[in-house]
Amino acid sequence: YLASRWPEVVSKEEILESVWPGVFVTDSALHQTVLELRRVFGDSAHAAKLLQTIYRRGYRLLLQPKEIEGGLARQAVAVLILSPDDTPEGNLGEMVTEAVINELPHLSEWKVISGASVSRYRNHPCDPQIMGSELCADIVAIGHLRRADERIAASCEVISPRDGSQICGARYNIPFSNAASLAHLMAVDIAVNLPSSNAS
Repeated sequence: YLASRWPEVVSKEEILESVWPGVFVTDSALHQTVLELRRVFGDSAHAAKLLQTIYRRGYRLLLQPKEIEGGLARQAVAVLILSPDDTPEGNLGEMVTEAVINELPHLSEWKVISGASVSRYRNHPCDPQIMGSELCADIVAIGHLRRADERIAASCEVISPRDGSQICGARYNIPFSNAASLAHLMAVDIAVNLPSSNAS
């Protein structure tokens, strides 16, 4: 309905009457529907790119319908690899995170949240469900690594923020000299375990 009214501001009353004619639907139900639409399209009320809330007036579709059909509905994955700050590897976790983020688009059709967006969680890790909600990510991949002598021990979990369930998990133990291959291994494991982009 909003697509047919683009780029007008459409009141809540108009939406309720047009989308659910003759049915009693509360404002809360409409709000939940809007939240679900934003989640599916990777949009956010605070930084709207698709659906804008106009205070006390209603909603407005920001993009032309043909732009939405062009692929904005791709699901999004956020990746964060952590390593202890007080160890010699220093920024190794950050470097592996960036390498995985750069490789994933070549292995999957999923949209990958940028390293700049996930970096705020590096020093303040939080629950993957909260992280996924704040980043509008459908999947969160969290990894941990530590260097011990000349080897790197690492792990990675692929998690659904919707219910906090683990989709898969993997462990790695490789020579430090092969550190570059760790990002590739993680990216492949994440990519093959991402649900189909056509899945509901």
